[in-house]
Amino acid sequence: ERPPWQWSVFGAGLIVLLWVVLTLVAAPVTRLVAASNAIATLLQLAIQAIASFLVGAVIGTWSRRRGIREAAVAGALSALFAAGCGAVVAVSTGVATWLDVAISFAGGAALLPSASGAGALGAWLGGRKKRVLDVP
Repeated sequence: ERPPWQWSVFGAGLIVLLWVVLTLVAAPVTRLVAASNAIATLLQLAIQAIASFLVGAVIGTWSRRRGIREAAVAGALSALFAAGCGAVVAVSTGVATWLDVAISFAGGAALLPSASGAGALGAWLGGRKKRVLDVP
């Protein structure tokens, strides 16, 4: 059995990987549907929540404990990673101001509740599935 912090780091990496894959798969649909930045942002929020939910279910199923806390932490770490990437991209363009960096971190903070909640829900359902399968 792995220590809890390893499940959180492993889960965060999987969430980011799955988020990128789902974003690439949904890119054509996003271009057709997203007439405004608000809709595009909501679609990305939904894709990130789906990735957190699915990885949370994996953590809940494979962890000996229920893994709810670890999955919630993994979702939060992935949201902070996204905020950090946005800040790095903003700074690397050379025209970024402190306001751009602050907006990037505010976007990451907006992802925290949905990512953590979806990860915890996935782990809870994954843990329930495991317990049902373990019963003779």
